[in-house]
Amino acid sequence: MTQEPNSRPMFRFRCMSQDFPRFWPQFWPWLTLLAWCVPLLLTRSDTQSFLAHDEGLYAWRARGMLETGDWITPRSWDTLYLHKTPGFYWLLAMGFQVAGCSEWVARLPAILAGVGCTLLMYTLGRQLVGPAAGWLGAALLNLQFLWLSYSRQAVPDVPLIFGFLLGLTCLLRAETAGRPGQWRFGAGVCWGLALLLKSLALIPPLLGLLPYLILEQRRHRHLTSPVLYLGTAAGLIPLLAWLVLAAQANGWPTLISALIGVVASGDRVGDQRSTVLYYLWNVPANSFPWFLLGILGVVALLRHPVPRYQSLLLGFPLVVLGVISLMGNRIPHYALPLYPWLALLAGVGLEQHILAPKHLGRPARGLVVLFTGLGVILCASVLVLTFPWVQTRLNLGADLLAYRPAVLVLSLGWLGLILGDRLPRWGLVGLWLGAAWLALLLAARAGAFGDYTLGLKAFLARPAVAGVLDHYAVNFIWDRGGKLSTLLGFYTPILGKRVPSLEVLEAGHYVWIGPGTPEQAAGRYRVIGEFEGWELVKTLPPSEAQPQPE
Repeated sequence: MTQEPNSRPMFRFRCMSQDFPRFWPQFWPWLTLLAWCVPLLLTRSDTQSFLAHDEGLYAWRARGMLETGDWITPRSWDTLYLHKTPGFYWLLAMGFQVAGCSEWVARLPAILAGVGCTLLMYTLGRQLVGPAAGWLGAALLNLQFLWLSYSRQAVPDVPLIFGFLLGLTCLLRAETAGRPGQWRFGAGVCWGLALLLKSLALIPPLLGLLPYLILEQRRHRHLTSPVLYLGTAAGLIPLLAWLVLAAQANGWPTLISALIGVVASGDRVGDQRSTVLYYLWNVPANSFPWFLLGILGVVALLRHPVPRYQSLLLGFPLVVLGVISLMGNRIPHYALPLYPWLALLAGVGLEQHILAPKHLGRPARGLVVLFTGLGVILCASVLVLTFPWVQTRLNLGADLLAYRPAVLVLSLGWLGLILGDRLPRWGLVGLWLGAAWLALLLAARAGAFGDYTLGLKAFLARPAVAGVLDHYAVNFIWDRGGKLSTLLGFYTPILGKRVPSLEVLEAGHYVWIGPGTPEQAAGRYRVIGEFEGWELVKTLPPSEAQPQPE
């Protein structure tokens, strides 16, 4: 455990953390965590199409910045989007400029941030609850499906959390470092820059620090440190510069209207019928089964409070949960700041209830029985699904059956937990986590984290379609764009213009025509390919035009 000079450990957990460094060389935790998270983040991340809304929008607007040379105003065609800060657009646009436009380049910032969050959670956990629980918490972070999914997407959520965790690491380092001012300044810079990535999304985790900042103020004096606020001001310089430049380019009324609109509406999407209890079931469902270990971690912390950091360990998730529950817009990924803390609490639960005791207690035995039972159910399901008549009866396609190896590995691993006390404790934990890790890796290879728009890349790779896209500019016509208008715009290498009708184009032009438009019945084109109602066509002279069949 983290110790102060000439003092006892911060809290008296019956654990092996004191012996952890003896057989765990200093550099091994970092190397093993890299070996743990990198395969999960990289497997097939470069071969799967974008998730249309969010991934496609960020990539499309970033490409627009690069091609127009306007790095101040995000836009889609002629529509301005000033309601989101441009930091993530800039990251993607710089990546596209260096390595070209692709899914891999667009997802690289989130992947790197996912790796960084894993290492930062070990750093934080080592200071808060000791190296063993810290390592387990960092490893468990990547076993939560929602977190892993967003760590592989071209969206700013995980990079934003990385900026927050980096700032928190600096702030806690200020308590033990010889020059606390430098670390406080660094914390402020990190949080100021993080606001450039997704602005309002940083507010819930910052509010989550209030219990720690207020209750421990007498000791750490962070709130009265002018250096912290000076660092925040320095980090806000790029954001303030963008606001001024955006106002000069588009006018203050336009900018203020966009910013007020997003604050007033909450950028509402998703199910507005959800209640304040939404995250009480959604977060456990998306972090299952590890939130059960997190509950054991909370129990351990309540029994053995951690001096100095109890308000951070337990206050942070409670405040963040309350803030996001009171927001009018409730979406699963708004709870992402909770998942690193859930993983850390689960690491504490694993250490205190599995590793530390000489014999498994009742809660630990109950969890072992539960996971073993899940293993039995999953194994039986895989065996039943091997029969062709079952597959036919349930109408299971090849895409779903591709996950059978992952489910089988998970079930066999958890079945092994029945050995309980007969296994070495690290062996039991390794079987528990290792089975889930290998199952997620196999699921990623089978496409669990995409292909988000099934069949799109295969359609674009058809010789007739690819031949047009590679060599000719393609225009766009649609009434209601939908998600595919964004994706097709990004995947079209040579963009033409968005035109109101075919009448403005001469013969020989290529056009994407959206579903439901009057142009689809005009008959002035030859269809080259069709995907989900969208047609890639070539315009014809009036003498060759044929009415399209009903």
